Amino acid sequence: MEDRIREYQGMFPKLGDPIYIDPLGAVIGNVELGDYVSIWSNAVVRGDPCA
Repeated sequence: MEDRIREYQGMFPKLGDPIYIDPLGAVIGNVELGDYVSIWSNAVVRGDPCA
């Protein structure tokens, strides 16, 4: 799952527990996901530093 969770400009996602990220999904940067969150195919959740 590490390849689906990525740093962006020095910021890493904060993840709840449990979460599911589909092999075709991605979570990148300044993002906070709560508990019981699912990210499905072709979804990209990206948080920029100013977001």
